[in-house]
Amino acid sequence: MVFLCLILINYFWFKLNTIKKLIYLFLALLIVACSSDDSSNDSDPTFLEEYNNTVFECQNCPSESDYSSPIYIGFTPSDNFLYYNYENLSGCYYIFEGNLNGLNDDFGIVAITNNTIDNLTYSKTYSDGVEIYNFNTSGTSLNLIINWPDGETDSFLYIVTNLTVNDICN
Repeated sequence: MVFLCLILINYFWFKLNTIKKLIYLFLALLIVACSSDDSSNDSDPTFLEEYNNTVFECQNCPSESDYSSPIYIGFTPSDNFLYYNYENLSGCYYIFEGNLNGLNDDFGIVAITNNTIDNLTYSKTYSDGVEIYNFNTSGTSLNLIINWPDGETDSFLYIVTNLTVNDICN
């Protein structure tokens, strides 16, 4: 009887260890199969990453600039993604995603709709319509096209400067 108990214990011990090994093998295979490839870090940066702290100066803005055509525009991949200045590097303004809620006498809700390496597009929604701001880069130049709620469009050409966002916001 003792001999039979020893055989049964040995049998179940062997089976239990085999099952444990199979479970560990299955879990290891599952982890390897479900893990993602982290090579996505090699992908192209976004516009805001690529032009982080880069400032552009308007080439065809009117000398008496208005809200639609700031003289200097700078970008950062932070909450405040767009900084701008109208003249003489005095008085910095910024745009962020969300409700502007009267910031700098500006109202509307801002949403980034495209942020690829050479294009940044955001919309500003007001009660009476939507403005769309589209920035495209080509080498050291930046083109801004604004689509107004009434269907009109404005276009501005900017070139890169050696200024930083801090320079236009001090």
